[in-house]
Amino acid sequence: MAAGDTFRFGQRILILIKLFIAVAFWVGCAHAHLMPVQEGFLKINRNEVLITLSIPVSSLKSLGNTQPGLINRNELELRRQEISSEIKERLTFSAQTRKYEIVYFNLMLSPVNNDNSGEADQLIIYEKLLFTGSENIEHLTMSCDLFGFQQTEKSFSIKATRQGVSDSDFESESAVFDVLNESREFFKPLPSLFVDYLSLGIEHILSGFDHLLFILTVLVAGYGMRYWVSIITVFSVAHSITLAATLFALISISPVIVEPSIAASIVIMALGNMSFMNTLKHKYVYLIIFICGLLHGMGFASAINLEGFNVSTKIITLVGFNLGIEFGQIVFLFTALALIALINRLFTKINNLNIKTFVSLTAGLCGGILLIQRIVFYAQSN
Repeated sequence: MAAGDTFRFGQRILILIKLFIAVAFWVGCAHAHLMPVQEGFLKINRNEVLITLSIPVSSLKSLGNTQPGLINRNELELRRQEISSEIKERLTFSAQTRKYEIVYFNLMLSPVNNDNSGEADQLIIYEKLLFTGSENIEHLTMSCDLFGFQQTEKSFSIKATRQGVSDSDFESESAVFDVLNESREFFKPLPSLFVDYLSLGIEHILSGFDHLLFILTVLVAGYGMRYWVSIITVFSVAHSITLAATLFALISISPVIVEPSIAASIVIMALGNMSFMNTLKHKYVYLIIFICGLLHGMGFASAINLEGFNVSTKIITLVGFNLGIEFGQIVFLFTALALIALINRLFTKINNLNIKTFVSLTAGLCGGILLIQRIVFYAQSN
């Protein structure tokens, strides 16, 4: 490659690196595995439904921008009817074709977030619904889009319980709501639940910037179908182990450790590609990928909550979610390989070593940014 061509190629590399850094700042924040701060409880008792939910004040459109994200007791009382009407429109329920009436509704300032100023950034909803008919509610769908502006306000978790055959028999399950999942049907039949978690697994991996960045970094570390199949298999086995172990409560490691470690795994793999990885035997490369896969599995586990599920339901949802992740990985793998093949075909002066260096350098920079972001985030949270 001539000196002029090398200079122009270097310029293009720098431009792309800057673009990737900008994307990393935006996407990295958006897809960190942050557990919801808001939470709620839903209880189904025959044809009655009781709901308790904490929502961010910033989610309410009726308050406008006069006091964004905060409300005091006087303002709540003055605008209670307006706020209540908005919440009832944006928090709805359905049970097949059965209609319901709201027999009780109340709003309170959240005592957890209320300080000496008398203002709160959270409201607690207490609501009781009565559905027509005397038969038990089998499947209840809840829809809600009351999400705030802060990163920790963009999702909430719901733990639902339902009375079983006898008065002492209860079923329970949990769900996480966010802008991509504003509706959830509780106590679905197992086949439908499997499909839901299969879709969730695909969505999670394809929107998981950190996981895809790690897979891409590992992908360019070597070439050949045998290598690619081997590394995906090793990574899949590893993350499946810790995903299952975490969800079945066999291990429990704080996100404060897991999330920065996932970002660090990207940096380590990127640095390895540019230095020591070429001199290692394949078994040691696979060992590094396996260890990193264990970390990523604990990250995957933060996307779902199987608390309260019985064993058979846990297994069905876990298998569905894990298969979704595997399918998403395969889609990404073939897409990345097709893109690499296209680059090699269109730009004959760019070889596999150039691609490996560019991907590793970019991944190292993005991984480093993610690592700093997550360390800062958890330090501020504590």
